[in-house]
Order: sequence, then structure tokens, then C-alpha cells
Amino acid sequence: MSFQSILYREGWNSPRLITKALCQTCLSRRISPTILNIRQIHTTHKTLFNLVYINNNNDKKSWASEENIQNSNQILTMFRNELYQRVKHSDKNLEEYSSNVRKVIKRRHTRQRLLHLYRLMKKQQPLLLSQLSQQDVDLFISKFSDVNPDSPASHKPIMDALQILQDLKKGYLFKNATFNLNHVEKMIYLTAELNRTKEAEDLLTEALVNEFDVSISSFEAVIRTLCQEMNGIRIDYWLEELKNRGCSYSRSMTRSVVMYHLSQGHFEEAVQFIKYCHGNQELSHLINRYADSRELMDNALTLFAKDAMLEWRLNEMRNIYLQKRYFGLSTPSLMKLLVDKCLYSGQLSTAHTALNNALYMKDGSSARLCSKKLIQWYLSHKNIKYAMKVWETMEKDNVKVTAELMSLMLDQASKMGYHRDALKLYQRCKELVYPISFEAQIHLLRCLVRFRKYEEAESISHEIEKSIPEMKPLDAKSAVAALFQFCAQTGQIDFFEKILNHSETMNLSLTHEGLTSLIACYLKVGDTVSAKKAFQTVTAHTNGPDVVDFNLLMRIIAMEAGENTHDKILDVLKHMKMVNVTPDVSTLRTMAKFYKTDSNMQNQLFKQLINLPASSNSDQIMVNNIALINLLDRKNPDYVCRLFLDNDRGALFPSEKGKPIARNGITYQLLLNATTNEIQYSHIAIRLFKDMRSRGLKPDRETYEHMILMYSRKGRIKKVREIIHLMEQETGEKATVRTYTKLVDGLLRLKKLEFAKEVITTDIANANVELDQPLLDRLEYINQQLSAGNRVDQSTTQ
Repeated sequence: MSFQSILYREGWNSPRLITKALCQTCLSRRISPTILNIRQIHTTHKTLFNLVYINNNNDKKSWASEENIQNSNQILTMFRNELYQRVKHSDKNLEEYSSNVRKVIKRRHTRQRLLHLYRLMKKQQPLLLSQLSQQDVDLFISKFSDVNPDSPASHKPIMDALQILQDLKKGYLFKNATFNLNHVEKMIYLTAELNRTKEAEDLLTEALVNEFDVSISSFEAVIRTLCQEMNGIRIDYWLEELKNRGCSYSRSMTRSVVMYHLSQGHFEEAVQFIKYCHGNQELSHLINRYADSRELMDNALTLFAKDAMLEWRLNEMRNIYLQKRYFGLSTPSLMKLLVDKCLYSGQLSTAHTALNNALYMKDGSSARLCSKKLIQWYLSHKNIKYAMKVWETMEKDNVKVTAELMSLMLDQASKMGYHRDALKLYQRCKELVYPISFEAQIHLLRCLVRFRKYEEAESISHEIEKSIPEMKPLDAKSAVAALFQFCAQTGQIDFFEKILNHSETMNLSLTHEGLTSLIACYLKVGDTVSAKKAFQTVTAHTNGPDVVDFNLLMRIIAMEAGENTHDKILDVLKHMKMVNVTPDVSTLRTMAKFYKTDSNMQNQLFKQLINLPASSNSDQIMVNNIALINLLDRKNPDYVCRLFLDNDRGALFPSEKGKPIARNGITYQLLLNATTNEIQYSHIAIRLFKDMRSRGLKPDRETYEHMILMYSRKGRIKKVREIIHLMEQETGEKATVRTYTKLVDGLLRLKKLEFAKEVITTDIANANVELDQPLLDRLEYINQQLSAGNRVDQSTTQ
């Protein structure tokens, strides 16, 4: 393709303008500047960049050639369009982020594109820089220099801004832009922000020697960085320089020097500096109002903190808090201002640091205030993980959060399915005798039943059952429905009858839900005859069975495993169609479990389950779990777990190749159950355990106990103790006699008698766990074996 055709395709107005390309800011009206169509620039962004990169070694044409001039103009046009935001770049990958995060990412991308184009012009065609106007250069610099001084991410753009200013200072690159006083002061400021104290001082000295009319802000920047370095000699030098020039000290400068004196522990020197070296009206007002030095310093620091907040210097504001706390001045109002500003501006790391500072300084009221605002912020953004981290930080320092906040966290964690965190919060509320709302208890019960934590749900269910008469009708209805669900999963028929009596006494209109749960109860205990009778009762005393009832009926047929089972299942499906009941995901899952592994019917059901349009992530996890269970029936655990850790769903379903395997705690639990029972699979169990924790999934007690048993069978006592400590820390549950029994059994299997005795006599005693009869029997057996001289080699891998 000829170059002329490329020009025509890219939308240039006339090839005759090639050698007459003018700057957009040129005053000439005779020839219009050559500007690419913006839409074409956006759609052919990659093509244009390919045109820009010309291999000088292979290209025989010089840079003065017609083609190079044309490409150079494209670079310049793209640079200006990017600079003035004439091109809108859309990125679908950003849609998952919040609006604030999207803005930050877009600003960074804009800087990257501008810097890339600038470096291209500087390296390949420096003459293009002479076409940039003063406005272009100033706007370009501002894209990199106007950043948050407190943000760690601002370091690189500041470095880039300094490099651009250095290029401008050279004088020969930018013909239409001059290095002026604003650029001098910006260089001083940016250098000071990077804590390059010597360089900032040299720039200020150079500006004074060249007789630039430097403003007080440049002196403030230099003195601020000197105060941070605790360089008292140079601080005095520049203060004296200002005094000789007849300049009064600004409030910002006074703040820096006062903080320097306070950090040195010189309280009186700081007070004296405020009284005699200030040049500010508000400080004068404070001096006249407060004769007491401590009151003066307290109010002056509050004023300084507000100034730092307006300048977005939140870390400096935090340092002011620390000094106020150290000298015993008031802090709650300052902490409130600081945390509110951190949350408003999204500087959550600074808020966390402030919380740690408050805890370190033993400031309980400020710590509670900070933690409350942080937890409420995270809960409002549905971020339980970080809300729990804040709470755990408070608990570690033995500072309690309020009962209201604990109940709110418990309710939110239960709703979102964080059952381990919810249970941990619930147990702590019980220890502190905090009141827990009925709603939070009901949500917790539903959460535990959903994740099959029936043992933990047992005590909560009985507490809820006792409270039903005290509840309002709406809460009572929710409680009864949750208890029905619990009974359906555990098969507790006697307890179910109690709940049904509550429902009838309070006229909660839950007859159908109750009968459905009764069917599930009978199925749980294997009583298919009673389950069928309950199904007939549903048909007779309600508006007819729903999809849940029909799913249970299929389970009844599958459990009976009689002749013509497939035909009976088909009859149920036909009847559902006749009475206009649509099968749901549970119907398909029930059928998938019923049909033989790798049969055509099961494969078809899996295909439907995978491609259901309304299928949720939890539904897909359930399908994956069924497939993994089927694989475990046919393959060894090592093979299945390696497929799982490869994280390619195509290993389970060929049509899903390249997609990740969705998982939850139950997925890891069933795999760990298969690998921790045999010592030969211990290596893969350790990988599963680490992978689970790396994904933010917290193992429950049962999982930890499986790991304890596995490590004990390997004789790794030290590792077992680490796992026990980790379990107590993450779950909030202490190791029980059952936990230590698993450890002892693992050691006895290896004939590590002395280690087993040490666990019983030392570890259990230190943990204040009372020995039960089985452990006492094991201890007696160990003593008998040791006294009989059956000592074995106690060497072990620690």
C-alpha cells in the first residue's frame, strides 16, 4: 500500500499539507492545522503507534522525509488530544471497580500515555517539542504534579514531573515555553515532597542567587522537610534568612517548627515559638485568649491539624494526634476529623495506622471511635473481611467494641455467608453477655445450616425456640421457618413437633413449609414410608405440592431403589408438567446424583446445570462439588486434588475448558476429608490447606482437626501445636478434648508413646482442658507400655 493511500485512509485532509504542518496554537489563518479525526485516532490507536515506531537502521529515508514528518504530526496530535481529554478510552475491565477507583486508574493510564508520547517525541523528533505552547507544557506538568502528597503512589508521577521540569529548564527543547518562577517553585516543592532535602535547599539557594522573587511557600517546603529530618542547624539558618529578608513566618512554617520541637520533647520551646515567632492573626487570637501554656498548645495543635487536613496531609495530622496524646492534651475531636477525612478521601491505610496509633497510646476512646467508623464503612461496602480485621485488632489489645456494633457485624456476616466469622462474633457476644437481636440469631442459624454446621447450629436453634413466644409475629415467622429448615437437615422429628406447635399456636400460616420439612426429616432418618405419608398430607391439606415437595419425592423414590425407578422419576416429571410446576436447579442436582457417573443422562443434566441462565455462583459451586465427589469415587484423591489445584474447570466438564473452578469451604472440606485420612496424601492435603487460606477462606474446626490428625500421624508435634494455635486464633474456639484425642491417636499409631504422654500431661494441662475417660484410658495404656519397657525411638521430624 502506498504512503499516500495510508494518509487518505487515516483521514488527512490533503497530502499537500504534509510539509506545512502547523502548531494548533499558531496565529496563522491561511493554513488550517492538520488534525486527525478524533474517532479515527481512538479506533486506530494501535495502528498509529505502529507507524510511530520506525526502525532507523532498516529505513533508508531520513527523519526529514515526507513520511517521518507525517508520522511526527500524528504523535503530536495524539499528544494534544490526550492532554486536553479529547479522546475517551473505554475499558470493560474497569467496570467491576467503584467510580473513585476507576477515576484513579484512568488518571494513571492518561499519565502513562502522555509520558510515552512525550518520550517518543523527545527521542525520535525533538523538534516537535518546540511546537508545544506554554499552556500545553504547564498543563502537561500539572498532570503529574497535582497529586495527593500523602499517597505512596504519588512518588512516581512526582519523579516524572521533575524530569519534565528539568527538560524545560535546559531551555533548548521547548521554544515556545519558558522556565519561569512558577516552575522554580514547583521544582522546590516536588523535590521537598520526595524528601530530597539537600537538592531542595540547593534549588532554593539557586533561585535566590538568580534573584527570583520566591514566595513563602518555597521556604515552607524546605523547612518542612528539614523538620522531618530533625536538622535543627539548617532550620535555624533558613528561619534567620527569612528574618533578614523581613518576612514573617507563615502558619504552615510555624506548624512544622512546633512539631519539630515537640518531637524532640521540647514542649516549652514549642510554646515559646508560637508566642514570639508567629505571624498569624488566628494564632495571635489564641495567644491572647489562653494564658496557660497547655491550653494554648492544645488549641494551636488543633488549628494546625485542621490546616494539615485542608492540605490533604493526613499523616501529618496523625502525627499531631500522637504529640497531643503524648503530652496529655485532648484528642477525641481530632481523631474524629482525621478518620472522617480518611474515609471521605479513601485513604483507608492511614485510618488503620491511626487506629494502631490510638491502641499503642492506650487511647481507648479514640480507638473505639476509629474502629466504629472503619467497621461501619466496611459493612456499608459489604466488606466483612476487613471489618473483621479491625475487630480482631481491637480484640488483640483487649479493647471492646460496642454491643450494637457487634450485633450489626454478626447480622451482616451471617447474611453474606461468612459462617466462621459469624460464629466467632456470636461466641464473643455470649462471653461479654451482649444482647443479640432476634434477627441476627435467625440469620446466623440459616447461615450455619446452609454450610452444614449442624453441631454449632444445635445450641442456637434451642435458644431461638425458647424465644419464639417473645417475638413479634414477623420475627416469629422467620424463626419458625429457619427452625423447620434446621430440622429438615438434621432429622430431629421431636424438635420439629415443638416448632410446629409454636407455629399453630401463633397462627403463623406455615403449614405447608412445616409439612415439607417433615418430609425432609423422615428422609434424613431413612423412614421413606412416613415421608410418603407426609407427602400425601401435603397434597390433601395444602394448595398442592410445590417444586421442593416434588424434589423430595424423587429422593424418596431414589432411596427405595426398587424396580422401574427411572420410570417413576419420569412419571414425577410428567406430573410436575401437568400441574404447572417448573423443575428448578435442585431438581436437576437431585437427578444428577441419582444417575450413574458418566452416563449420558448425568452428562446431559450437568450440561443443563452449567448453562442455566439464572444459575448463581453458589449453584455452580454445588455442581462442581457433585462432579468432584463422582471423581473421588473413581480416582485416587491425589489425582482429583491435582486437577482441582490446576484450577481448570475443563477437567470436570470438557465444555468449560479454560474457566476457573468455583469453590467454597465445603469444596475444600470434602477434598481434605479424602486426603488427611491417609499419610500418603499428606503432601496434597498441605497444599489444599494453604490454597484454601490464600483465597481468604477460613477453615472450620473440623478442617483444622483433620490437619491435626494428619500432622500427628507424621509425628510433627511442633507443627501440630502451630495448627492448634492458628485454629484458636482464627476460629475463636479453644482446642477441646476431642482435638487433643486426635493428636494422641495419631502419635499412638506411630508408637510415639512418650510424645503422646507429654501431650496428655503437659499440653492438655496448660490448655486447661479436662481429661475425659477415653483419654484417661489412653494414658493408662501408655504408662503400662512404658513401664513394660516398650520404649521406641522418639526421634521425629519437627
